[in-house]
Amino acid sequence: AGSQDAGEAPYTEKTGTSMSAPHVSGLVALLQEERGDLPVTTIENKLVSTADFDEDDRVYRQGGGEVHAPSLIGSEIVVHDAVNSFGLIDEATTESEVIALENVGNDTHEFEVGATLTNELDEENLDDHISVNTTSVTVEPGETEHVEFEVDTEGAFGYNSGLVTFDGEEADYHAILGFTKANEVTVEK
Repeated sequence: AGSQDAGEAPYTEKTGTSMSAPHVSGLVALLQEERGDLPVTTIENKLVSTADFDEDDRVYRQGGGEVHAPSLIGSEIVVHDAVNSFGLIDEATTESEVIALENVGNDTHEFEVGATLTNELDEENLDDHISVNTTSVTVEPGETEHVEFEVDTEGAFGYNSGLVTFDGEEADYHAILGFTKANEVTVEK
């Protein structure tokens, strides 16, 4: 709601943590009402993995995306480790991480799995530097399936971010990742 005294009535659009905190808190309250007392990490994973992600934007600008109540409430999949950071890497190497998809519902879910990687500074597509161990996954009720992704840092200088996607018929989920590739500089005096 906008302030009539500030000429914003009846509604206004604002950004920032002061604006997002009450909305996210309300979503968490709805999620807790639906699912019971969830651990903080599960809440974070559900918020990130069900958010609306603008694929034309970058992870370091939008995080996991804009929270989306219809996708969050009623979602039967928990993407464990929806946020992955490899930190600062100073040599060419490969890094990998496993993402767990837990089905807390009563239906079987099938997903097409994909991955993208982008250099944040020049927006260069680095999709040939990221891979997943499977292109599809089926998660039965009460089961957990694991998907591994691997990043090759050779030639990926600077800030890099990526997305591992799980596209289903009924719902889509994602996990975000990031790392910085830099050269180590030694100064001797």
